[in-house]
Amino acid sequence: MDFACLYMMASNDTCRNAESDLRTMNTPWSDEPAPDHSWLCRHLCTIPEDWMDYILAETARRCIKAADGASGPLAADSSGVETTRYKNVEKEDKATGKTIQTRQKEYWKYHITAITGLQIVLSAMSTPGNINDCLKLPDMLNSIKNHGFDFKGHIFNADRGYDADYNFEEIFWMGMMPNIKQRAGAVSEDKTSRKKAAGMFDRTEYPSRSLIESIFGAEETRQHQLYCRFIREDNRRRFGKGRAIAWNIRVLNRFECAKKLGIPIPSYGRPVHAECA
Repeated sequence: MDFACLYMMASNDTCRNAESDLRTMNTPWSDEPAPDHSWLCRHLCTIPEDWMDYILAETARRCIKAADGASGPLAADSSGVETTRYKNVEKEDKATGKTIQTRQKEYWKYHITAITGLQIVLSAMSTPGNINDCLKLPDMLNSIKNHGFDFKGHIFNADRGYDADYNFEEIFWMGMMPNIKQRAGAVSEDKTSRKKAAGMFDRTEYPSRSLIESIFGAEETRQHQLYCRFIREDNRRRFGKGRAIAWNIRVLNRFECAKKLGIPIPSYGRPVHAECA
């Protein structure tokens, strides 16, 4: 049942379509009644999020091993996720100048941290669309740390959305260099981590953070957005983790194919900073 739900999130299909697909795949339900859409929906709510974090970490670990020593800087970013849910909003009618009631689609955010260039997702989560990016970075960094990854000496790129004192402190504490663009006038004498990061900021390395956008770009749908059909809050929290697991499995398959074809996997950027190593 866990596999069925992960497959459903990876393919971003409906519960009913997933029910039909399971009958055509090499699963225990090939020759017997498959779980129906209501079973899948209920079971998805019971999958422990910690277990999904563990599976994501294991897929990342296998990708890193398959990369044969290739590496790259880390980065964090988020992207909008279109849902099937609508909310009522008020807007001004340009023709009449009157305020009218209309419906507008709701969006979530899909947050990830990844090894850029190699495009290996290390941690992921999905939140309501009004959540500030910088607030979720400590949780994603803790997930990386708690699953035994050691990126000491690596550069951590992020845009101004992650400019917060506690993020600088956490990244330094993990032995990495926070290469985060700071707001104008944000550096102060009493913020040691912020001042240290400002002095180490590498403008030539900073553009490589945009490589993380290719993950979101590859995940986008015909509507030019990541799309989610599972709108319950508990399933929303699992959506990002499920998509990240599926992404890493595809990356692992590409690395394994490259190895069989004798294609070397290159490193990207400047992964290790001398002052942090």
